[in-house]
Amino acid sequence: MKQLLERVDRRTWLGIALAATAALLTLSISKPAPTVDVIFAGEDLPAGVRLADLTLVTRQMPASFGMLNEQDLDAVGEWTLAEPIGQDEPILPSLLRAPALAENPDLFALAVDPSHAVLGRISAGDYVDVYVTWRDDDITTRIAEGLYVVEARTDDDGFGDGEVQMLLAVDRDSAERLTHAVRTGDVDIVKRAP
Repeated sequence: MKQLLERVDRRTWLGIALAATAALLTLSISKPAPTVDVIFAGEDLPAGVRLADLTLVTRQMPASFGMLNEQDLDAVGEWTLAEPIGQDEPILPSLLRAPALAENPDLFALAVDPSHAVLGRISAGDYVDVYVTWRDDDITTRIAEGLYVVEARTDDDGFGDGEVQMLLAVDRDSAERLTHAVRTGDVDIVKRAP
């Protein structure tokens, strides 16, 4: 053994060390990305049916933004597909419709000053009540309750004086009351606790 070590010079040892380092670096750089269970259609799926009632399968895929993971399924089990999808296609969040939209598919656009809309802290998925103070008699009443916020944003120009713009899922009666309130009163939004 000692004779073998004497025959190998320093350059050989340096080469072996560099080769081992290169191999370790290659392994660490090329290790596979972490995977998650992604939801796919187990068969052709129709639109308008709850996810919990559909045949879904999972597949291991690299974790990526925008895919519906198995952990998300409990949160969206009551949601429905907005359009049909074929077998083996992934279930994307953009293809899902909230249960509130199935009940009230009409949308109402409402823009309110942030001081009258929870300081602008309204997000898609929230539920809100709408109150109006009528200008002619200064009486405040609740005109709509439990409206689903489909979309919300603050139109802010940097000075904090922008409006909170919302799309609300409404029925016809709520749409009529909201339209009248916007024209003849001052509207306030109350965000419901989760």
